[in-house]
Amino acid sequence: MCGPSLLTSARLWDAVPCCRRLCARASGLTIWPPPCRGWRCGTRGTGPGSGSACFPSTRPSRGSRRSPSTRPSCRPSCTDRPYRLPLPPRACSGCTRPTAVSSVWVSAAAPPSSPKDSSMRIVRGLASFPVELTPSVTALGAFDGIHLAHAKILATTVERARALGVAALACTFHPHPAAVLRPERAPAPIAAPEENLARMARHGLDAAVVIPFTLEFSRLEAEAFVETVLVDTLRVREVVVGYNHTFGRGARGTAALLRQLGDRHGFVAHVVPPLQVDDQTVSSSAIREALRDGDLGRARAFLGHPYLASGPVLRGAGRGRTLGFPTANLRPDRPLILAPGVYAAWASWSGGQAAAVVNVGYRPTFGENDYWVEAYLLDFDGDLYDETLTLSFVERIRAEMKFESADALTRQVAADIETGRRLAGSWPLEARNG
Repeated sequence: MCGPSLLTSARLWDAVPCCRRLCARASGLTIWPPPCRGWRCGTRGTGPGSGSACFPSTRPSRGSRRSPSTRPSCRPSCTDRPYRLPLPPRACSGCTRPTAVSSVWVSAAAPPSSPKDSSMRIVRGLASFPVELTPSVTALGAFDGIHLAHAKILATTVERARALGVAALACTFHPHPAAVLRPERAPAPIAAPEENLARMARHGLDAAVVIPFTLEFSRLEAEAFVETVLVDTLRVREVVVGYNHTFGRGARGTAALLRQLGDRHGFVAHVVPPLQVDDQTVSSSAIREALRDGDLGRARAFLGHPYLASGPVLRGAGRGRTLGFPTANLRPDRPLILAPGVYAAWASWSGGQAAAVVNVGYRPTFGENDYWVEAYLLDFDGDLYDETLTLSFVERIRAEMKFESADALTRQVAADIETGRRLAGSWPLEARNG
């Protein structure tokens, strides 16, 4: 592949101008400027990308510059063969680098709220990875939902990084690899990417590196991924993974291979064993199964926190207000895994919070086929239109039902609200904080 979008990397495009022309339009890429453009250098031409050919056998000496007439030739078209990524940039001699626009900070106190007062840097893409975050101890994984097993991996990463005096990183991917490789069978996300990053920040990481996952990136062999991403870019001293984590082309990279490559490249691989809760292995698959069954207690036991959904409050048909129970109609930030039904939840928004009874489903009494999330907030009277509402689901009250009449529905809703009010009085604080 001449023009991989996997890194959105200025280094590759600067090194391969002919590939840039041939492949950019076909793949819809945004071509970044060369990486040392905008640097303030003491020696001209010493920055990354200052001399490199198209998959060359030899590299021109650092500091040399090509004229247009001496640009390297390239294959006439892109191929789907495996490829190796370019080496990461080394700091220019005498250079100072402007702040990268793709590197931001997230506070652990950002929604969902956190008991810790810390912050974590988010680096999107390897091209903008800052050298000041090296060397590192790095956790590697998809990290959807940040459940208890993920928490163990992240805690181990921070512990080892602090012991070594290096940066604590999490390296993850967006979108989820399955959504790219098997979109028709990809699992529904447990949490939105922003929620995952906010929960990562609670563990005291210095940064999270989010690699854009594409078909091109999936073709990278396991050995090349370790050498280019982990060793040359993140400069890992140690790597922490779950027992079933795989990486590289065809998921060929396993924990055993990671240990072998660690011996070769001089880093230590820590493999976190399965975590058991109530004699069951904690996993994203087990959490999705619990949510589909409406078993919020089991899902919360695996997650270590409630299942959340957020979204803007929209205007609906007004049926709830007509029945005497005005609801906030939510457009979720992702497809929910929850089984249709009525749930007790805790609602929060920029101006406050309240216990809520939430209907998740299709309104079968009125013959509708649209999926709705409707929240009735207890002891609240106000306007939440266009507010972003976050629902922390605590317990399922009942399954979705079809009623013979609006009056029968009204009676059941009143009973659901009383059940929700009773449940809310016994919730622990973490149910409210998410």
